[in-house]
Amino acid sequence: MLKEKLIGDINMLAFLFKIKNVLFGTQWKYCLTNSAVRLLGSSKLSVGKKCRILHSKITLSNGATLILHDNVLLDHVNIFVDSGFVEINEFSILSRGNNYMNPSFIVNTGTLKLGHHSRLSPYRVWIRYGGKLTIGDYTCVNENSEIRVDDQVSIGSYVGISYYTCVWDTNTHMIYTPEVREGLLRKYFPYFWKEKEKPSTAPVVICDNCWIGEHSSILKGTTLGRNVIVGFNTMVINKEIPDNSKVVQDINLRVL
Repeated sequence: MLKEKLIGDINMLAFLFKIKNVLFGTQWKYCLTNSAVRLLGSSKLSVGKKCRILHSKITLSNGATLILHDNVLLDHVNIFVDSGFVEINEFSILSRGNNYMNPSFIVNTGTLKLGHHSRLSPYRVWIRYGGKLTIGDYTCVNENSEIRVDDQVSIGSYVGISYYTCVWDTNTHMIYTPEVREGLLRKYFPYFWKEKEKPSTAPVVICDNCWIGEHSSILKGTTLGRNVIVGFNTMVINKEIPDNSKVVQDINLRVL
């Protein structure tokens, strides 16, 4: 009986602790704009003048920092920062745009630094393993695109990234033997397993004034020089593309 009572007391304390986090960690003023902003533990939120947080969900876990400089707009986005650092500079916008769902900005340890007067409306930005993502000024990432960072991605200023594009510096998953993979799938079914090992990575650099066409993929180890145009449905991996180049996928059309 004593053991059962002790377990019950511990469960009640855990429940009360969760209630305390909700009550004292929630920034209630943002509820008026249909947003939910929660600060947990030692997390920090800095909001500049004339910032707007509309229809958005923000969760900062212990040790996380989010800095919004003056005139930043967050509109229909989800932001989760876990022991990471995010800084959004003046007049930049994170928004849903024409996405069907709110974009997700997830930082599982790592950093995101966005310059001024830039707009991001991707499907997802996901930073893990202490990865570093920097994006310059007057850069645009359009709807249904994805940026994955497990190492380092640098995107310059005046860059246009079109719809349904991928910028990845990572394989995104470890390549296991069939036996290990089967064991993980059995262990975590019906969920895909949670990886603890960092996959193979190589930095991606996209210099100023580049244009990335729709359905294109810029993958690990790639450097695009200044003023590079990447054509529709082109995949670039582990290549260094010189300044002022135009890159298209080699497609051979046959009439049968």
